[in-house]
Amino acid sequence: MSAPYRILNPAHGVTDAHHSDPPVAVTGVQARPSPRFSVAVYFAAAEMLALEGHFESARRAAERGMKLATPEPEEQALYAWLVYRCERPVTAGAGAITARVSALVWSQTEGALARDSSCALAHYFKSVLLQRSGQAHDARWHLRRGRELDSNQSVADRVLALLDDE
Repeated sequence: MSAPYRILNPAHGVTDAHHSDPPVAVTGVQARPSPRFSVAVYFAAAEMLALEGHFESARRAAERGMKLATPEPEEQALYAWLVYRCERPVTAGAGAITARVSALVWSQTEGALARDSSCALAHYFKSVLLQRSGQAHDARWHLRRGRELDSNQSVADRVLALLDDE
């Protein structure tokens, strides 16, 4: 297991993405928000942690970011995927993937698409979730829509990287 990602915040010292809360601020230091310490920073850390297989830590990092402000639709879609990966039981039998997808995962995915119907990441993740739930026709539609929106396949590459370990 590699070392956790660290995020530097001048007001709080160094925050370890594997732990739930940043250390208490030093007495006498005026805490002010840093533009580098934002929702986007937490989600970047969450994606890096997920790529290394640390899904629970990635989910917690995303949730900490969501406490700061409403995430962008792409970040919300990533959060839905992280929740799914944390909730998903170990594969059963001969590599079959369990089809249970929680209401939270669906609501976060739908929320991302409701806020931005052109979010390729949300379409790709929804396609995978639908496929695993046995809804192949709808899954194909979302996959096609994601590909239309992602002409250079950069988002598809990110999704494939997050699916790589399965």
